[in-house]
Amino acid sequence: MSNIFIDPAVVSTPPIDASREEIEEWLGNLQVWLKEALDADDNWLHSVEVTKLLREKGQFPSSEALLSWQRKYKLDINPRLIERDINAFFRDENHDALEKPEDLIKYKYEKNIVKYDSAQNKNNIALWHERLQRIWSELTSLPSLGDIAEIHGGIQYKISLQDNENKLFSEVPSDGFAKGLRTVTDDFEPYITRSSIYLNMDPELMLYEAYKLPWDKPKVIVNAVHTGTGDRWLIAAALDEQGLVCTQNFHGIWPTNSVPIEVIAALLNGPIANAFLSINRTSRHNQVRVLQQIPIPKFEPWQFHQIVSLVREYVVTREQWLSQPEHAKYLEGSCKGILRQLQEEILGLYKLSMEAEKELITYFEGYKRLGPVPLTQVDPSPEKRLYGTLIRIEDVRNEGDEKIVDAVVMGWGGGYPDQIIHFPLTLVPQELREKVSQDSYLRAKVNIGAREEKDLVFEDIKLAPEPRQELRDRFA
Repeated sequence: MSNIFIDPAVVSTPPIDASREEIEEWLGNLQVWLKEALDADDNWLHSVEVTKLLREKGQFPSSEALLSWQRKYKLDINPRLIERDINAFFRDENHDALEKPEDLIKYKYEKNIVKYDSAQNKNNIALWHERLQRIWSELTSLPSLGDIAEIHGGIQYKISLQDNENKLFSEVPSDGFAKGLRTVTDDFEPYITRSSIYLNMDPELMLYEAYKLPWDKPKVIVNAVHTGTGDRWLIAAALDEQGLVCTQNFHGIWPTNSVPIEVIAALLNGPIANAFLSINRTSRHNQVRVLQQIPIPKFEPWQFHQIVSLVREYVVTREQWLSQPEHAKYLEGSCKGILRQLQEEILGLYKLSMEAEKELITYFEGYKRLGPVPLTQVDPSPEKRLYGTLIRIEDVRNEGDEKIVDAVVMGWGGGYPDQIIHFPLTLVPQELREKVSQDSYLRAKVNIGAREEKDLVFEDIKLAPEPRQELRDRFA
């Protein structure tokens, strides 16, 4: 069983001028999180001292604040029950990790805390230091998903689903019903939706006003509740041009600028989005608040075309796979290839350093991504992928106190096969340095897809045997 420290700021109340939608989302996330904290097998901890500070600032949930919102927005909640559950956790000294907030670092090492420390990015969301911090540091300056899209939860009914199945849902078209998605099943997968049901859209049955959202417009649909058993791949994003309506088990995502829905779906199905959700989760839900802060690359319009084409190719191939089981093996292989290429394209857009990208790849190692294609490995982006190649040494010269190697990397040069690059001799293992001289050859793993010399990475450098004459003539 793990000890997990939770920052009390997670339950910090929204600002006084928060919208109804923001209050509803906060209340939903709060109640889901409290259930997790009070019922989970892990030992969840907090700091009584930090809780006191929030109370003093008026940012801790109270029955007065909850009652005020209930009256203002006519919310269907029981403020006193919510306050009871909050107090059951945050006033229980058995859950108190320590007496003083400054003791956190010491406590981390003595008591095996899994999560405790957080930093704030430009969007004011907590990013846990414990994992992938290099990645988030490199992505801090990027825009977020909320900058290019609106994200909203699905419809909720104010009557019991269990007791009103026939009234609320239909397998066939009916007056007043709309085609949509009810629960997250295995049929919900990246890029496509395979099944649907009809939902009663009577405004009198609605708890909130999500039924007024533009469900008929093109959008991306993602699961609001986690699927599968892993803790890495938490979200699948499907394209919707059918006008599907969703229940609260899903979120709808509508572009607010020129970014195509295919690109948004590809980003959300990618490793950066899933890692971000995995690191920042505090419940079994993909929260709108966290989705809005997912880092996205800075796009050039021309970069959309390749991603849109790959997504559309995948959708067509996947549908053929479903309709032509006799060709399943071939079509599955095609889908797998397209997904790999999509993943590489998306990852490349983030322009992570080699070290950060390796950290991301390691994080997902052995975890199966959502969907029908059994991918358990994140591949490097094209510019970071290492290939074995030969390096022809042109010269070894002194530059100040350092020896510099002038060389030609075979296979790299952007159309100029004899382009000379420069690197310090210290990159070569010490026992080989005396053997590096003009016209000698090295063998190494190099990211020959790199666009610029400064992005080249050399690994596993060895002295190479003299190449055959025809190869030397080719690169002469």
